Amino acid sequence: MILLRCAIALLLFSRLVSADAATDDGTLTVARSAGAIAIDGLGDDAGWTTATWYDLQPSAGSTTGPATRARLAYDDAALYLFFDCDDQRLTTTALANGTLLFTEDVVEAFIHPDPAIPAYLEYQWSPVAHELCMLILKSDGAGMGNWLCPPDGENRRSTRATAARGGDREPGATVTGWTAEIRIPFAAFTGLANPPAVGATWRANLF
Repeated sequence: MILLRCAIALLLFSRLVSADAATDDGTLTVARSAGAIAIDGLGDDAGWTTATWYDLQPSAGSTTGPATRARLAYDDAALYLFFDCDDQRLTTTALANGTLLFTEDVVEAFIHPDPAIPAYLEYQWSPVAHELCMLILKSDGAGMGNWLCPPDGENRRSTRATAARGGDREPGATVTGWTAEIRIPFAAFTGLANPPAVGATWRANLF
């Protein structure tokens, strides 16, 4: 089921996170992971225990519907995201990596390390773990162009996995939900400035 839900926030990197990580000004504290996180789509590693869940809200013009929530963590090398989506059917035809995945079910992350630099990364992930990644360049608030990314190097590519709940992880399957777990190396943000460190703040949209 395609339903837009989003969170627009500042990501504040922290050594630890309390149970109430989202502030009234939209700042989300990103926890340092409590240990190793294996990317298997399940999100049940102990490394996630310091990360706080927060709910994604219906975007303007969207109606209420199945819930979506997300959490984030980081370690010395990467940013981790986990999405949990209630759903009834996997609306996907397993479009290939690098294609227009957003025409079907996806979760998305727009990550902008430094607002002073008019460039950010957009990621989309489908229920079958296919990915569209783009480097977006902007000028005066308007998009100038985009490129598939990362341009080079295995160390800059994400690792992701998905899982279905209440059904098979197959296109069109009847389910009760699906999850996506992603690791994005900090090397993917090379050249976008404001490197991750305790106290650093990034902009991000999650859908």
